Amino acid sequence: MLTVMFLTNINRKFPILYSGFDVQYYLVDHFDHLSLEEMAIVSLAFFKCEIKMNNKVIMSKIMRKMYDEVPNCEGVPLAMLSKVLTFFNRRN
Repeated sequence: MLTVMFLTNINRKFPILYSGFDVQYYLVDHFDHLSLEEMAIVSLAFFKCEIKMNNKVIMSKIMRKMYDEVPNCEGVPLAMLSKVLTFFNRRN
């Protein structure tokens, strides 16, 4: 799934095989196994394709993970996730 989301970032359109709902369902199930950098890649795919992330649970988990991992994380994933969270909160 992470490879597909990376390619989605490059192509700027979601693949036909996956819908935004499918990816959000995957995130809910596998959230604890993903790093902050991987979450940034997935979130940025939604951002670049302009697909709303409707699941508030995922959004709150991303914010919690960002808060917990700020001291250990580089600036690029934090900047990407901050941009994505701002975008989705503005649109919802």
